[in-house]
Amino acid sequence: FRQGDLAGAVGAYTRALDEDGGLFQVWSNRAACYLSMEDYGACVEDCTRALNLVDPGQTRQSRMCLRILVRRGTAHCWGG
Repeated sequence: FRQGDLAGAVGAYTRALDEDGGLFQVWSNRAACYLSMEDYGACVEDCTRALNLVDPGQTRQSRMCLRILVRRGTAHCWGG
């Protein structure tokens, strides 16, 4: 992702999710790729899946939840 290979990053995150779909961080990271690729629908879907996995009772995860909500909101706004 940081190297700009968004399609490669999406592929890597997808493979990770095929192995374990319960990792909210991976859903969130793939959503970030989709947002950068302007695939807003896919971003919203991945953010929603990530949010369903986050435990808001844990401080670190609740901070991540805020980041995911902002990302999903951005996708909604930019996607129309």
